[in-house]
Amino acid sequence: MEKNNTSFKVDLSRIHLGRRPGISGMMRVKNDAEFIDACVESCIDALDELVIVYNGCTDASPERIKALAARHPDKIRVYHYEPELYCGSLTREQYEAARNLPPDSEALLANYYNYALAKTTRSHVMKIDADQIYFPAALRRLCDAVRGASLRRISPADLRRFFKLAKLIRYFDWKIGDNTPREFESYRKVLVYLCAKGLLSVSLSGINVFFHGDRRYIPQGLKTGGLNILGQFNGTGDHLLFKVRKGTRFVPYDCTEYSTLTSANYTYIEKLVGEPRGFSYGFMWWHLNAMRCGIYARQTENLRLHPEAFVEAGEYLSRTPREILDSINPDFLHPLAGVNFAFYMANSRDEVDPAALRDYTFDPENGLSRRKDFRQ
Repeated sequence: MEKNNTSFKVDLSRIHLGRRPGISGMMRVKNDAEFIDACVESCIDALDELVIVYNGCTDASPERIKALAARHPDKIRVYHYEPELYCGSLTREQYEAARNLPPDSEALLANYYNYALAKTTRSHVMKIDADQIYFPAALRRLCDAVRGASLRRISPADLRRFFKLAKLIRYFDWKIGDNTPREFESYRKVLVYLCAKGLLSVSLSGINVFFHGDRRYIPQGLKTGGLNILGQFNGTGDHLLFKVRKGTRFVPYDCTEYSTLTSANYTYIEKLVGEPRGFSYGFMWWHLNAMRCGIYARQTENLRLHPEAFVEAGEYLSRTPREILDSINPDFLHPLAGVNFAFYMANSRDEVDPAALRDYTFDPENGLSRRKDFRQ
């Protein structure tokens, strides 16, 4: 365990200096003991290093993190961020207090994220969330492609195919059948190359999932008046793989949409700035937020009261992109933005890894664990 710093201020003017080639994962943890082992084991092989910073934990997360660091001493470094943070669901008084703090206050999420970013040492960084199980093969292919981008040749035809799809995605003009597999391959090839050069960022997304007994459900999004049922997708531009540049930093962000998604009246979060626009790459994880301690029981009740808002995973993954697009709840995702998710499903469905749904089991007492008869 790294020795705690006496100060948690970050010198943002030097955050881009002295970085080695490679990819750092940046994970912030608060009470994620039920998922953290599965999350780390699903992503660690693809990364060059994983920096874990924890804060305000009241569960077994610190002990789990120490065990993971001992298991992967060559890749994992751990830090304890000690200041108390304005995070999660805030009262109105806390929300107003947070908004009145200077943007570099140690009590704000933006500084917490900047602290974690400053601890990474590689040229490229991606945010790793502890309540996500990554698709290991897909993540490895992406990271290897970024690391090896200088060896790739980008042809004029590749660039034409990239700009064709990039334009359709940026303006939500993509229609099913607008591209061929070859065009999608060229699009990704150029996107990864431009990310490696620091000219674009790679935007990643996931699929929300809810384990209940032996069944796996994809929630469809519903405002319940209590705990909202999340929509189908997780990550609409805030999960990036990016090259750290001069000016890269997180700033405080007042995001009303996030409050809606989390059923919180008041939140004050963070936003990454100083980076080029992120372009869609595809699905990269299963998102497990609905199974958090304190949420699982209420989500189970949602399943009982609103079964129409949950679709079994097997049925969901057999849906066509058009069926998925037509099923999006506009309270949780604007239908235009849903075009991009239909794009992912049409072009990269085979990368959606069902292993986590098959090989893991969940209970509220012990969290997520591999089935006893599972062999890696």
